[in-house]
Amino acid sequence: MTDLVGFLTARWDEDEAMARAAIEKSAGVGVYGEQDRTGRWRATTDGIYADTPYSNGPFAVGTYEHLDKEVGAYIAAYDPSRVLADIAAKRRMLAELVPMIETLEEIDELASNAVLPAEYCGAIGRDRSASTRLLRLLAAPYAEHPGFDPAWRTDD
Repeated sequence: MTDLVGFLTARWDEDEAMARAAIEKSAGVGVYGEQDRTGRWRATTDGIYADTPYSNGPFAVGTYEHLDKEVGAYIAAYDPSRVLADIAAKRRMLAELVPMIETLEEIDELASNAVLPAEYCGAIGRDRSASTRLLRLLAAPYAEHPGFDPAWRTDD
């Protein structure tokens, strides 16, 4: 499990660094040097803009022939602020899952050593399996990454 946690943490660190770099590169600068680094973007018919009063032009440009309206809307919807919020939520989920899985592993060991009554074994195994599956599902978007362990794949 520690390998999977390390893998997820590293991927999220990379995603976060890319989002922060995009904020820096796309932030609009005002007349007096003010800069907004919220990471929110908006799409218009002529490009993608940092959604800030300081924006001095689009950072991704295209007309309807080059930047389709739906593509522009999609790019803007998945702006760095959304990516950062998504990563923060996943980090919180991981912080909840890891101690739960560790506790279930300890209880499972006690159950297998007959320290706990047999009726607990099935429920503990199901809970542990579900928790581990959730952890693996968090890794699913990175299945093509060279560091992804095929053993982390889920059945679907």
